[in-house]
Amino acid sequence: MTRARSKDEELDLMQKKESALGFDVYNQSPTFQRLRDALNERRYTVGETPISYRVISHWADNALLPEGIKDGNGWKKFNFVEMVWLHAANQMREFGLSLPKIASIRSSIMHWDKKYQRYPSFEYFIAEALESSADPYIVFLADNHPMLARAEQLQQQKVLFGSQHMLLISIKNILNLLNDKTLKEATGNDYVKDADALFHLSYEEKNLLGRLRSDEAREIKTKTKRGVITEIETATDVKGSTSYNTAGQEMRKKGAYGRVVAEFEDGVIKSVKKTERKRFDE
Repeated sequence: MTRARSKDEELDLMQKKESALGFDVYNQSPTFQRLRDALNERRYTVGETPISYRVISHWADNALLPEGIKDGNGWKKFNFVEMVWLHAANQMREFGLSLPKIASIRSSIMHWDKKYQRYPSFEYFIAEALESSADPYIVFLADNHPMLARAEQLQQQKVLFGSQHMLLISIKNILNLLNDKTLKEATGNDYVKDADALFHLSYEEKNLLGRLRSDEAREIKTKTKRGVITEIETATDVKGSTSYNTAGQEMRKKGAYGRVVAEFEDGVIKSVKKTERKRFDE
């Protein structure tokens, strides 16, 4: 009889399926600069949206339009990110959501960064849907809590909190609704040749990248086999007079592989080094 997986094991398996590219990497890496510029260029008019002029005006009066949209000479100009939102809002209306509910979703997921004149979170999920197999969603839960999430994250939510009613708007499906000209303007022919590789990092490479970006890691070692990471060892310094016992208890509680080493001076613990090993299936 097959042993049932624990909740932690279920979550770990789901994480292996998640996108390899982190939010900070997309928003800060020079590799994605051209894509970021393309997604934020204001090139579309109301006539190129799925919404009529009259409805756009009505939506503007009811806070459905993204915060960054500005009128120029009496005309509204939209970027690609805002175009995706307009399509999403249109889908929500077809599902029967009221204008106040859609406005609430918009304010929750489209955070406007005034300094950089962008919607970093929403843009990240759009870029991920454009350049990888990920299928991110706009999620509206029954308790009126909107969020952005991938399919794997929704499964994690189910493992942690159980089943619940929700409305899902697929960002990838919205991209499929856009015409070829709009998509080409957003992605170009060679904007993301290098970026595409970053979106397809392996789970092990993603794990290593996360550890490299950690402020706590003092030393990181890896083992590889035929170009694939099979083990990552991370060493961190633990502070506090009871740190040795505390670190040992944490290791036992997590069921972690590794060791805790204490260095003494005059019979008193001077420093503690905790080393954890994460092994991957070959």
